[in-house]
Amino acid sequence: MASTLGVRFETSPTGPFSLRGTVGWRHGWGDLEPVGRHVFAGGTPFTVLGTAGSRDAGTFNAEARFRLSSSATLSVGYDGVLGSGTADHAITGGLRIVF
Repeated sequence: MASTLGVRFETSPTGPFSLRGTVGWRHGWGDLEPVGRHVFAGGTPFTVLGTAGSRDAGTFNAEARFRLSSSATLSVGYDGVLGSGTADHAITGGLRIVF
């Protein structure tokens, strides 16, 4: 289990270019090692173990959006979690079309 304390920011979306994101500190308590117990129909049960997360970690998320037209938006983003001995990074991209 974890909770996050931080701030969110967003620029005005009225122009063609906008930014938004979050910066925070995540604190976990209890058992931080993820364990999943599963079974397929008619099969034997099995366990999936994940990597344990840090008790305290910094989090960062940022997304840049560019409005191509009134119905299309292009975006690119970054998500990161940095803790003692662990790091998780992701880069995302998207194209949103509204019709």
